[in-house]
Amino acid sequence: NLKDAPAYVMALGGVQMDEILPALNESAWLFQQDIAKGVKMRSTPKVRFMVDTSYDQAEKIGKILKDINP
Repeated sequence: NLKDAPAYVMALGGVQMDEILPALNESAWLFQQDIAKGVKMRSTPKVRFMVDTSYDQAEKIGKILKDINP
């Protein structure tokens, strides 16, 4: 599906995401303009910023693996 372009972001330290995420999404059209200039497509994907939780998930998995194999 080339209609959506999710961008996963996390601030250093994971702080103030409740302020950063809305600001990024309000400015997403600027990113879409830059993408449109760089690619030749009929329509530009809609950029949508979302919180990246992969670090938290990796930390949980690491803890589980450490508990299994001390």
